[in-house]
Amino acid sequence: MTSPIATTPYPAHNNALQALLRQPVSRVPVGISLGGSWPVHQQQRTLHDIIGKAEETARIYHEVHTQLDADIIMPGAGATALIARALGSEVVFDRKGAPQIVTGVLEAQSDLDALDPRKVWQDDAVQYLFESVRLLAGQNRGTRLILPSGRAPFTIVGQLLGLERLSRALYRDPLFVHEALARVSEIVLGYFLRMLAIDGVDGIFIADPSASGDVISPRHFNDFAAPSLQQVITVIRQSGKVSLLHICGDITDRLTQLPDIGIDGISLDAKVDLRRAVALVGSRLCIAGNVDPVAILEFGTPAQVGDAVHRCRQAVSDAEGFILLPGCDLAYSVPWENVAAFITAGHIVPISRLSKERIP
Repeated sequence: MTSPIATTPYPAHNNALQALLRQPVSRVPVGISLGGSWPVHQQQRTLHDIIGKAEETARIYHEVHTQLDADIIMPGAGATALIARALGSEVVFDRKGAPQIVTGVLEAQSDLDALDPRKVWQDDAVQYLFESVRLLAGQNRGTRLILPSGRAPFTIVGQLLGLERLSRALYRDPLFVHEALARVSEIVLGYFLRMLAIDGVDGIFIADPSASGDVISPRHFNDFAAPSLQQVITVIRQSGKVSLLHICGDITDRLTQLPDIGIDGISLDAKVDLRRAVALVGSRLCIAGNVDPVAILEFGTPAQVGDAVHRCRQAVSDAEGFILLPGCDLAYSVPWENVAAFITAGHIVPISRLSKERIP
């Protein structure tokens, strides 16, 4: 954990932004933590330890990403849990993993009034999230792309309602689900707009794990997840900022629908075949991913990490834009050495078609 601060002639921020916009890059941009708390654990802290400590949080994210020479910072660890807690959910903070929302606030139509945005904006822990990103952006000074993280409305509804209850409601009470999505979308939009208003924030990283092909059908994705997601993306685009979406699991059966939602890039789980993804949407979206965060990054060797990155680069050689990311967020126990090898291997060779035409 004592890597020297890297120096490089390449503008990390511009490469990441250009890749998202499917423009030529000088090197492959690399991100490490998909909105999670891996950077925090690298300095022997936990999310629970640093809530409310905006200066320490900003320092940790800035130092870890600078030492590793990552191109993208996705701050906002625990945002969903803190928003859910502000709304009345019970949240348990694991000393090692991500916080768990153990009880929701929704059971029936009568509970929708509990989704009061004022509870969120008046909450000290939520305000800490905004302040830590503001301080981080000030330290970053445009060096790396900053994409604060948050969850999509469909996933948050599932957390506030409970995934099993949501699954039943999709069939038995779709009107209730749509009304819950409308209330939650207002909160999500308010959160993202507050983040986008911070000077130095370039866009938003959105996670929507409950929209996975492992969880809901393509029909339910079209009917419930996609409309609320498109509403959020439209506002981000109107602000002139970029968006990167991550959906866990295998989403091959809904990939072709994603460009119409308006996102700039899609971060893919390790379950998705990259070549297939490039063939389906690689000319309309930036492809991001998708080294296995467990088998390779957590339990592999640095040499195996390098091999996996090389396979990813080969698989996306025909993509218009590519960002190297883990296939999902990193566990606290992923070794620093493996993440360093991941970034180094990603930076070796530019793989964008346009880049290859102008860089030997």
